[in-house]
Amino acid sequence: MGPTASRDFLTSAQNVVNCWLVEHGFTVGVQDACATEQTKAAIAETLRKHKRKVDKIINLTHSGSLTCQPGKNMVESFEANVNKALNEARDKAGNLAFKNL
Repeated sequence: MGPTASRDFLTSAQNVVNCWLVEHGFTVGVQDACATEQTKAAIAETLRKHKRKVDKIINLTHSGSLTCQPGKNMVESFEANVNKALNEARDKAGNLAFKNL
């Protein structure tokens, strides 16, 4: 068919999509994107809980009683444990926020 027919087809296809969106589209309001007070409190509690976990890991490391992971020294084990705690906090807080929206 050639490049002209291809261009015309794509233009027509986009026009069909645009018309469909006008008839069946949706909007998102500000209230749809704001978290409730309960969700904010749950997220704050999750972050506090994981901050305490990180503080505990820091204290164990300073006292020299942090258990080293296999194949890792104290610093690498510390970093891995802190990253794990922070990743858990991010995932749990993100899931709470996502469920609210």
